[in-house]
Amino acid sequence: MDGIWEPLDAADAAARRVLVVDDEPGMLGVVAELLGDAGYEVRAETDPRVAVEALAETEFGAAVVDLVMPGLTGLDVAAAVQKAWPLTQVIVLTGHEGVDSAVAALQRGVFDYVRKGAFDGAQLVKVVRAAQERRSLLRSNQELLDRVLESNELLRVLVERGTGIARAEHADRLLEMVVDAARRLTGAERVRVQLFRPGREVLIEEVAGDATEGVRGVRLTPGEGLATLAAESDEGVCVEAAEAHPRYSRRCDALPSAKPGWLAVPLHHASIQGALIVAGRRDGFHAQHQLLLRGLARIAAVALDRTRALEQADNFFTHVSALLVSILDRVDQSGRGHSRRVAALSDMVSRRLGMSDDERRDLHFGALLHDIGKIHLPPEVLDGPPSEESERVMREHPRLGLELLRPITRFERLLSTVHGHHERWDGTGYPLGLAGEEIPRGARVVAVANAFDGMTHQPAGSGEPSLAPEQALERLQEAAGTAFDPLIVRLFMAEYRQHRHVLVD
Repeated sequence: MDGIWEPLDAADAAARRVLVVDDEPGMLGVVAELLGDAGYEVRAETDPRVAVEALAETEFGAAVVDLVMPGLTGLDVAAAVQKAWPLTQVIVLTGHEGVDSAVAALQRGVFDYVRKGAFDGAQLVKVVRAAQERRSLLRSNQELLDRVLESNELLRVLVERGTGIARAEHADRLLEMVVDAARRLTGAERVRVQLFRPGREVLIEEVAGDATEGVRGVRLTPGEGLATLAAESDEGVCVEAAEAHPRYSRRCDALPSAKPGWLAVPLHHASIQGALIVAGRRDGFHAQHQLLLRGLARIAAVALDRTRALEQADNFFTHVSALLVSILDRVDQSGRGHSRRVAALSDMVSRRLGMSDDERRDLHFGALLHDIGKIHLPPEVLDGPPSEESERVMREHPRLGLELLRPITRFERLLSTVHGHHERWDGTGYPLGLAGEEIPRGARVVAVANAFDGMTHQPAGSGEPSLAPEQALERLQEAAGTAFDPLIVRLFMAEYRQHRHVLVD
């Protein structure tokens, strides 16, 4: 007989347990004793119903079942075992010399059968051992499949969240998305992103996530901190307890959690240097977590570098826009302040149009620069008395504004507003004669704001008196559906009456 059996997987407690069911007490005792001597934990039952009830509480690695029993047959018990514990292997004991019943059992998913007539105890132990090995193999395959499915799901999450992160245009929102994705990918209790500014002392210049109070602005000495070690060495740092590491720094590494595990991976690309830290997971962090987190960190670092470049470009764009408006105010002194007022009035309406933040920003700058083409008009047209010729030349300013701004990529999203702000809802405007919703929405908004400001701020010497706001609103309402988009006029009137007190004249 084989020696004492050891389970293939020590963590699988069920592998040691065998359920034996036989209504013959003598045979039941022989089988139970054989398997007990071989190192198994045996539960022996003469009543098949009691055996089936035991399945509700206990998983067995194998079950040895008599084929013919009163009340429930061996196949009934086998079916109950397979339903309760699909990996448990069933061996039937049959007293029939023919093989028909055994074949029928095998067709029902039973692992093997042993004849009672020529009973061989050593053979039974070998069959049980083989059944346990098959169960262990199936269990390993299932665990592997589960891990593959989990990995596939995590990779899907990484791709999905990574795509969103890569498209984010604002650093604050991007960092929030990185923290959320890291928590989802690793199951960590605590997550934090830290961005560093290298130097003789490392400055923590940005931080997001958990336990951030007092972290931003900290200056770290050379060699201080596990997070800086991860960033400097371009390697992940994974430890059971961060506090026990000689480079641990409470000032940059502390992420208190009752669960074990602390992992930091580098955030590094071009101008970006930092660390993504997770802490606290029931079973700690493994190689898969580090791999996924590094993938996330690479996506995040590239996106952060891009948003930093965009923010710098936006800062340049804002200053250039302000400079252009200042030049326009000097060239067209009779319209001084007009561009900024039209931008403020357009902002007022865009709140009600369901625009995104980026769309509202584009509309603001389109309104601010809507008349920028006038800087290319002759002074006599801007300052001289009105005439047919000056009117013809004045009509060129939308086209001139388009040509002026088009070479600069960042102005591209404003061009339709600048070019179309003198189009009319009925199609009789210029320069293209667009009608209705053919006219870009930003241009329709600026058309209303431009007309209102023109009526309420007539330049000195124009010969036309400025209208009171209510009079100008009435004029807008009269022109709704002909000159202007009726919806924009309605929203403009409602917003102006509600918010006129906050507008700067």
